[in-house]
Amino acid sequence: MKRGLVVALVCLLVGIGIDLLVGADPPGYAVTLGLAGCVGIILIAKWLGGAWLERPERYYEGQRHG
Repeated sequence: MKRGLVVALVCLLVGIGIDLLVGADPPGYAVTLGLAGCVGIILIAKWLGGAWLERPERYYEGQRHG
């Protein structure tokens, strides 16, 4: 987890640096917007998976076999 956070922060800083050199929007706008979008997609997918796809632990115990 810690390693992934460091990689994400390094990528964010590199993106902001590139954005400062060539961007027309406020510094870091596109990078921050992209990062927020990715985090939002991940959080929504985790919520949707838990609410819709996962079954209770004892889901198969009440079913008949054969």
